[in-house]
Amino acid sequence: NFVLIVSNSLKNGSKLRNAAEMNPVFASVGFYEETGIGALVLRVQTIVKQHGMSFEDGAAERFVGLVGSDRSMLVNEAEKLSLYCHPSKVITREDVEAICGDQAEFESDALIQAVFDGDVESADRIFASMTLSGDARSVLIMAQMYLAKLEAVSAAMARGADLASACRAARPPVFDKQQSAVGRQLRVFSGDDLGRAQVAVQTAILQSRQTADLGDAVTARCLLSLARMARQLRARAA
Repeated sequence: NFVLIVSNSLKNGSKLRNAAEMNPVFASVGFYEETGIGALVLRVQTIVKQHGMSFEDGAAERFVGLVGSDRSMLVNEAEKLSLYCHPSKVITREDVEAICGDQAEFESDALIQAVFDGDVESADRIFASMTLSGDARSVLIMAQMYLAKLEAVSAAMARGADLASACRAARPPVFDKQQSAVGRQLRVFSGDDLGRAQVAVQTAILQSRQTADLGDAVTARCLLSLARMARQLRARAA
């Protein structure tokens, strides 16, 4: 008879982990979750490449933002997306939103905008709604991606580009409907402010993975903290 023991994250000092690794009766295998947007995007790009397809600029990042960071979910949705787009060779952003987008997408976009506009009340209300419907799992990943987008545009503008050209040059690009929001937020957030916000989001992502049962609470605390930060920065700039 074989016994399969599966556990979530175990620290190096875990008694269960040490017992399994030290005992010759057990065969222990550790799986390490991919972290960072780049690794997730690379994974889905590899999956669709196996079907002879590729993503257009910004489509893979949009896919990760909609699906989240769960590896099995990413694989399943990437396979479904490839089947949906066959026999096309290029997967567009519109394809991604057609097959992966739903009402949660619109709530997520509204939540991210509320956070970085400093609208604490709306951010709290939208996140509570998403939590009740089970749609809040990928919010921190989306916040991380949005911050990376703001940082890219901010850096280009610091080098002398105007807002429109900086948005077009960003990877993934900032589409027209987002440009006004990005410009509004970059008038408030400095490069250092964006860096601090990115650290806060990355810390919350790590904490939510280490304490899965408190994931929603960790996410809510991070988002509301960022919204309050944005409100304070906006008040100073006024």
